[in-house]
Amino acid sequence: MHKASTWSWRLAGGTNTSNPKWKGVVVAAKATVMDNHAQPGQVLGQIHWDDSFVRELPGERAQEGQDLTRPRTVKQALWSPAVLTPPGEDAGQGTAGEARRGPRTICVSHDVAEMVGADAKSLEDEEERTKLAECLVGSRPLPPGAVPYAACYGGHQFGNWAGQLGDGRAITLGESVATEGKRYELQVKGPGKTAYSRMADGRAVLRSSIREFLMSEAMHALGIPTTRALALVDTGADVMRDIMYSGDPRWEPGAVVCRVAPTWIRFGTFQLPASRGELELVKMVADYLVKYHMKEFANLPKEEKYKAMLDEIVKRTADLVVGWCSVGFTHGVLNTDNMSVLGLTLDYGPYGTVEEFDPSFTPNTTDLPGRRYCFGNQPDIALWNIARMAEAWVQADLLTLEQAKESVSAYPDMFRTLYDKHFAKKLGLKKTYSPEILDELTLLMAEDKADYNCTFRSLARFDVSADASETNSLLQPLLDGGALLPSQLDEQQKSKWAEFLLKYKELARQEDAEFLERRAASMDAVNPMYVLRNHLLQTAIDHAEEGDYSEVHKLFALCQRPFEEQEGIEERYARRAPSGTKKVGVTMLSCSS
Repeated sequence: MHKASTWSWRLAGGTNTSNPKWKGVVVAAKATVMDNHAQPGQVLGQIHWDDSFVRELPGERAQEGQDLTRPRTVKQALWSPAVLTPPGEDAGQGTAGEARRGPRTICVSHDVAEMVGADAKSLEDEEERTKLAECLVGSRPLPPGAVPYAACYGGHQFGNWAGQLGDGRAITLGESVATEGKRYELQVKGPGKTAYSRMADGRAVLRSSIREFLMSEAMHALGIPTTRALALVDTGADVMRDIMYSGDPRWEPGAVVCRVAPTWIRFGTFQLPASRGELELVKMVADYLVKYHMKEFANLPKEEKYKAMLDEIVKRTADLVVGWCSVGFTHGVLNTDNMSVLGLTLDYGPYGTVEEFDPSFTPNTTDLPGRRYCFGNQPDIALWNIARMAEAWVQADLLTLEQAKESVSAYPDMFRTLYDKHFAKKLGLKKTYSPEILDELTLLMAEDKADYNCTFRSLARFDVSADASETNSLLQPLLDGGALLPSQLDEQQKSKWAEFLLKYKELARQEDAEFLERRAASMDAVNPMYVLRNHLLQTAIDHAEEGDYSEVHKLFALCQRPFEEQEGIEERYARRAPSGTKKVGVTMLSCSS
């Protein structure tokens, strides 16, 4: 284990060896999904499958009869063949339980189904939903062309090099080649052990799976780059977990999520082979990335191509973190293995959304001692993570140290430019916006524990054309909108807010008349009415664990139109957590999943 500074630009060296013969692995992996005569069903069966990742990149050499679920160190390979273990087959092995009944599909995204070229209409048919569930848990064969594998990668966890990590409970089924040649990799999270499971069981529980499914689709609706979710499935088997690592484990319902991304390549995909001196693999991943996912740079000469790719990763990452800042999203586990090279929100674990504004907010109990991954640190952590990946590129001679420094050094200004541009929209200011007015607002929000999203949403209700200057009248939109609680405001703080609002009104009045006419609508388009708050998710989880999925479906429908006030939806869905729910296990979570 070692800590690395942002500009150390060093990784552990090693001796590169020739690549193993790996093509036979694909045949072995295909064989595992075609032994059964049952049909996979229409949802997955209509997809045009490809296997470019395993076809073009070196994988682990598997022997006939080898136990693919045995944890092991994997070298000179970017993936290992994998198999979905049907629920109950691993019962009695530590924390995996018996299958109580067959799997069932809880929730599906028709939008994602259409995106990947699946038969979305068939999702209305209960028999097809059952077939989909059975495919995703491993009790029904996958369609021809699907080649399941687990990716090999490493990463820094909480600032320390962790070595080999890999897909410990995620198995990629393959790639769909959809319209216009767009590629999407379908991956199942929680289907059993892989080569990278280490001491874990490779399973996922219902609570974490609900959280991943819903937030994946919610973030997409918010316009924030993210991986997507096709389906949420209750496996019918229980899994034992110690939620708070308190020595009190309990059985929980098991589940899987079928999640989707153009690629699951992470910063850590480059880091692990570089740390071992397997520098050819670093280049192979970069070349694969540019061939399929950054085609605009494919024909550039070497001395320009990889620099352009790194610049793009920096830009996408900055844009991603601005999106998080916009809605108060806090990832919770921003390790380098949880960072996507495409700038997507990746791996939804103990995340949370800022409610009572506090830049030091962290939803992850594991992060509490140092708050490394708190809300306010995310921009800097993203920069640190980019630098770690850039080290691997330098070591593999994809670009020079000077080029890497230039790319990474561009991040702070790029982030600030994107940030100010976005927050000007959130404040409904154009030519009169300044970082100072935002700083003044957030300072007040922190002092009085203002609700983060409700504050920005409420400012659109603030009538900047009115001449009212009386304190209570000025504050009323913020009180009505749930931004401020009267019990948390003394007279001095009320005066501070009134002073700020008068200043804000004066700035807004200087904008063009045409801009002011559409000000409220423009602000509502970037300030969500609804975000998935942890207490709402926990209520849905509590119901689901009793077999009632109605609240899951309600949140799924709600989060697809986050910027619109939806008729018939109670006010509590747009408000901060009640005081009784602000506790560990609800608004704060562990990494247990």
